[in-house]
Amino acid sequence: MFLALAVGVVLGSGLLSGEVVTVLRGERAQLQENVDRLTAETADLQAQLDRADAFDGAMAERVVRGALSGRTVVVLAAPDADPESLTAIESIIGTAGGAVTGRVTLTQDALSTANGDDLRTRATSVVPQGVQLQTAAVDQGSIAGDLLGATLLRDPGTGQPRAAGADVELVLGALRSAGYLQVEGLPEAADLAVVVSGPSADGNAGALLARFTTALRPRGAGAVLAGPVAAAEGSGPIATVRADTADSAVSTVDGVDRHAGQIALVLALAEQSAGGSGQYGLSTGAAAFAAG
Repeated sequence: MFLALAVGVVLGSGLLSGEVVTVLRGERAQLQENVDRLTAETADLQAQLDRADAFDGAMAERVVRGALSGRTVVVLAAPDADPESLTAIESIIGTAGGAVTGRVTLTQDALSTANGDDLRTRATSVVPQGVQLQTAAVDQGSIAGDLLGATLLRDPGTGQPRAAGADVELVLGALRSAGYLQVEGLPEAADLAVVVSGPSADGNAGALLARFTTALRPRGAGAVLAGPVAAAEGSGPIATVRADTADSAVSTVDGVDRHAGQIALVLALAEQSAGGSGQYGLSTGAAAFAAG
């Protein structure tokens, strides 16, 4: 009796195991079909996006032609800013009739709170003659933005540089030798500034870059904080500026790794030059795609 029962259990278990294996194989096949379908849909959507981006690139010159005629722009880049995006931004500024006076790249050390005291001390020791830093600029991001704004931007009231060539060289040289920025040559004073973020400037670094841009803005005719969509999410710098109503004078543009975002950036710079501001781009936090 016990032997018959044991045999029955074994046979039943074998049958059950076979049924389970059959079911699992069927589910695996269905899952693979779903994966293949989603992969194909993703590839199709990416192809559509690429075609749309190519169209935007072909139309860019017509859209931005003359938008920045006679205006000069200095580019300030975060350490993780995409090199291809930077090149494309500088190119479309030229297409719009503007001129890029130079590019200054902040280093990781400049956006590290561990270096806050040292950066503040160095920055306040090389303030150009006749320039007074804003009293509200107390953190390292604000102080660095205010100092570089006063050094690299023209006074919008007089149209003249605030800092003489020797002072510009002193400021940039001091911050470069301390490891806080990289710069080639000596940028001339510009009317406008664009600060370009990368995708990973979040947390403290994102907040510091947001404050950097906010402090820089009053020193010139306008400033735009730009970056990929990722910079407009979470605690990214663009998201930080958009969340702070006190920063409404600064324009932001996300999606600048695409032609559409680069076009929106030029239009935002033109709007800033005319005294306006706005939050533009492809993310859900943008108020509109581009300045009207």
